[in-house]
Amino acid sequence: MYIAANEANVASDPLTQTRQLGRYRIMRLLGEGGMSFVYLAFDPQRSSMVALKVLKPSLAANQTALRRFRREARIGCTLSHPNITRAYAFEVDPATGIYFIVMELVNGHDLQSLLDQGHRVSVARAVSIAIDIVQALAYMHGQHLIHRDVKPGNILMTTEGQAKLSDFGLVKRQHASDDQLTSCDRVFGTTHYMPWEQSVSASLVDARGDLYAVGATLYHLLTGVVPFDGNDHHEVMANKQRGLFVPARQRNPQIPASLDRIITRLLQADPSNRYASARELLAELEALGLDGAAEPMPELDRTLTSCAQPTRLDLPESMALSIMPTERPAHHANPPAYLPAFASRLNIVLCIGLVTLAASIACRVLGYT
Repeated sequence: MYIAANEANVASDPLTQTRQLGRYRIMRLLGEGGMSFVYLAFDPQRSSMVALKVLKPSLAANQTALRRFRREARIGCTLSHPNITRAYAFEVDPATGIYFIVMELVNGHDLQSLLDQGHRVSVARAVSIAIDIVQALAYMHGQHLIHRDVKPGNILMTTEGQAKLSDFGLVKRQHASDDQLTSCDRVFGTTHYMPWEQSVSASLVDARGDLYAVGATLYHLLTGVVPFDGNDHHEVMANKQRGLFVPARQRNPQIPASLDRIITRLLQADPSNRYASARELLAELEALGLDGAAEPMPELDRTLTSCAQPTRLDLPESMALSIMPTERPAHHANPPAYLPAFASRLNIVLCIGLVTLAASIACRVLGYT
């Protein structure tokens, strides 16, 4: 989870009076989802910051929601890949009975935050992000797991420019019945990114559904709009089933024809017309030769995401300092080139002056004129 993720409404925060869950010190609310709140917390055992995904108290008595939450934790703890956010443990606070998942905290922001501010991502950078996410999906599909909720809000960018796939609440084991765990939602997934068949039946969804979502995400990153829109969920799904959309290259001429063909194939209504596997898609993305990993991401306006720095509370001083702002004001970020040389000359002059003054004082003390 991200320190820079959009904050939830503090008024809805169920832990406003709680600073502790188990051994973890609650710092502040980071965000809110349909089933959970996410908090920044300090783990004194690891001497590090973590993210706590807390099941909403209103769902604690819902056995279906609780089973799904436990399953998300169990699956998250088994996944180990550089492009997947890690889950460390599932715990219950003995004092409050609150269920939570201890997760990796990644400094940065999610892609939805950029899109919400009207940013586009460069072609090379978008391809680099897609490669990271498809590598994560290839790993998951190799474990016979389907993510089912790939979207910009679940793609986290580290400060080093690495993309990580997050949120495993809708993960389904391939070829396994999932009806009991999806029946509590009338629609599972996210309307603008999931394939149309996902809105029909869980049994129809396979790895190609995740690849469809990669295509919809790529389209949005490169054009600033989603490929299929409508007035409501049903209209969007009907448009997806018809498969008619404006090619990405028509909206953004900087997109190469080869990449446009990849996106178009990913967004096919018939799963058999999409890529057969994440490995096949990965090979085509890498063959584009667009290495955008070193390209800077658009700057996120922190004032628009209401992301204040974490409260220090009673953290050890070294840890508290490590999470406070370290950026200098822009006008101090790059000092003029002449300053180091000037400072060096000034130091020499001062040293000569001090030596001369000391010699003069010594002569007076000893009686020399």
